[in-house]
Parts: sequence; C-alpha cells; structure tokens
Amino acid sequence: PLFDRFIARHRVAAWSESLESALTLARSEAMTRGEPVSVKAISSGWSDGWVVFRDEDADGAVDSGEILRVWREAPAGIEVKGIAADESVVFYRTGTSATERHFQIGHFSAGPKSISCVSLARSGHISHVRAACH
Repeated sequence: PLFDRFIARHRVAAWSESLESALTLARSEAMTRGEPVSVKAISSGWSDGWVVFRDEDADGAVDSGEILRVWREAPAGIEVKGIAADESVVFYRTGTSATERHFQIGHFSAGPKSISCVSLARSGHISHVRAACH
C-alpha cells in the first residue's frame, strides 16, 4: 500500500508537470507568433490528454495543420478535474488569458497527498502546487 501511494504521487506530479508544460508552451507560442494559441482537452475530457494548437480559423476546433503538440492519456488512475471537457484555455499575443483556471489533478483514491493543482491567472502566470486547489 505504501509503495502504491508513492507511485500514485509521482504519477500525479509527472502529469501535473505535463499540463504545466503544455500551458507554458501555449503561452510562449502565442507571444512568439503574435496570435492566439489554445490548449484543449482531447475527446471526452482532460484526463484523456490535451492538445496545444493555433486556431487559425477561430472556430474553437482543432483542424489539421493547427496542432503544435499533443499529450495523450493520463496514467492509470489519474484524473483531471475542475474544467469542463469542452472548455479550452486561450492565450493571447500578450501572454494573457481570458479567464482564470484551476486544474486539480490526482489519484483521488490514493489520498490527499496524491493531488496537485495547476493554476492559471488571467495575467498568464502559471503555478503548480502539490495540494488541492482552493
């Protein structure tokens, strides 16, 4: 049981860092390209992974040729909560975001030490803590 919790904590940390990397990439690309760049859940939810893309036609959908990078499916037992599956995060050329977001990532059956929070401020600042979102 202790080893299982240890593995769960490390999987949560790795997946949280992957989301933080995706948000950082999107922000950096938006500022470099001088155009909006989005991060959106793959298929039915954020636990299935996410994609960073340039929404050239501003339709909110990921079209071929717009994809910058894809992260696929969370490790077994890891869930991402706090944001609807159809919601995306958009960074503007200034590096700012239209909305504040909090992603709670965890292996929720493994206890409170297996939870992380990745937060995005409207200023574009991204933070990651090993605790539940407040």
